[in-house]
Amino acid sequence: MLSSAACWFCHFEQPIRRVACVRLTYFAPPPQGSSRNTGPVQVGGAASRSTANTEQEDNTAFSGGDDLDEEGRFEGTAVRAVDAVPRVHVETKSRVRLVSYTKAVRIKYRYIVQLKEDLPESRVKSHLTSVRSSLKQRGPLIAKARSPLLALGQPKVDNVITIGRVKFYVMEASPEDMENIVRTKKADVTTVYEDTKVKLLDCKNITGWSWGLDRLDMRAVRDFRAERDRRLMVDGDGRDVDVYVLDTGIRADHREFRKNRGKIIHKVDPGMSDGDTHGHGTHVSGLIAGRSFGVARLAQVNAIKVVDDKGEGSASWLLSGLEHAVNTIKTKPNRKAVINISLGYPKSDLIDAAINETVRLYNIPVVVAAGNEAMDACEKSPSGASEAITVSATSYHDIRPKWANYGPCVDIFAPGNKIKSSMSSAWNAAATLSGTSMACPLVVGSLAAYLSSLPASQKPTPAELKDYLFKRATLNEIRNAGKGSPNRLLYVKCSSLQEPQTCNCMA
Repeated sequence: MLSSAACWFCHFEQPIRRVACVRLTYFAPPPQGSSRNTGPVQVGGAASRSTANTEQEDNTAFSGGDDLDEEGRFEGTAVRAVDAVPRVHVETKSRVRLVSYTKAVRIKYRYIVQLKEDLPESRVKSHLTSVRSSLKQRGPLIAKARSPLLALGQPKVDNVITIGRVKFYVMEASPEDMENIVRTKKADVTTVYEDTKVKLLDCKNITGWSWGLDRLDMRAVRDFRAERDRRLMVDGDGRDVDVYVLDTGIRADHREFRKNRGKIIHKVDPGMSDGDTHGHGTHVSGLIAGRSFGVARLAQVNAIKVVDDKGEGSASWLLSGLEHAVNTIKTKPNRKAVINISLGYPKSDLIDAAINETVRLYNIPVVVAAGNEAMDACEKSPSGASEAITVSATSYHDIRPKWANYGPCVDIFAPGNKIKSSMSSAWNAAATLSGTSMACPLVVGSLAAYLSSLPASQKPTPAELKDYLFKRATLNEIRNAGKGSPNRLLYVKCSSLQEPQTCNCMA
């Protein structure tokens, strides 16, 4: 059951504890009776799924009894919140912040080392050389693990990742080695984070029909229920717009992406497969640009695989994938682009800073899922990034499901309960999933459609795109939007029906 009360990550509001030496302390779990539960992190957001290898869409009428799903009560499974409050320690002289998480969230022996923003390139190179030399003198960490998320047999240091002013690298080392490096290199380092996990969890299979697209071009829910015309009136078709989906990859030969409109352009780990056997990325991509399920049906989907086929990923993999997306977009200054991230992690200043730099410095819009933990979206990442467009979910009745995150960091809502799209199990497979992961790509698709309707020379800034969404949104239709949330529902109907040549009507 999706917990409506537990908070798997909260702000660390107590005064920062200062210690005489650099040490990460792993705090014990909360005592019995605490409101915080421990367990796997749901980061992505499919709250539920069902698959069907059939070309015929399920047009089953909506049943009022499905309100149980809206409240997150899915039988036969449990998606539990996680106690992932970071513990921040500051070494008195060096001011190096050391951020640790609970066992359920952290990846043992792996750290993200953030360097100072003004560190010159020559200093960065000498820093890495020195750290690698130091680690060579040490013995093996552990026996080689089966999971790619865990440390290798020997300590290692990856190359520096740079996103705007944000610089960092991933290090696999023992806690003692990490402490020693921070102590000796404190002039270069600002923060060390334990790397954290992401996991996509599935709930009980459900059935239903895809209503989300039909809802986007109608204002009042009563009109939507009365008409259900199975048509989408939208400004553009996504032509000549690149969408970058950081997820589990994509099944490129799926019928939804004919004419090579979907492909994997990068894998953050060479050991990953070349496709998407998990399915989450294929489903998300279909809602953006699928020929049957998508809003922008001629957009180009560039999948960056940051989660493996088991649904396992990490903060460092997300950051690496984001860097690749930014660098690729920079090489195509004449192409319009949007980034989709339907994933989530414990609160990380580093992730949020990287997202904000992507938007502010490079003028690349980034749309993220609010999360499915029934909590304030500001208290996790990247949904708490101030410059991202954060999307939460609604149900058929314009109700925020109890599992959907809320709060002032949410920018807009979109349909996210029982949303049908492509699935990777076959070239024509479809699945019905629920989660903010499904709401997020509908917003990305609407932006891609809008961008394609503009002259090639016109490239709105991320702030202008956010303003476009806000001005067009349907107001005050959502019930139970949540404390601090804007009552703002995605709306995409053609800006000018007097100019039908600019309006893409999709039956």
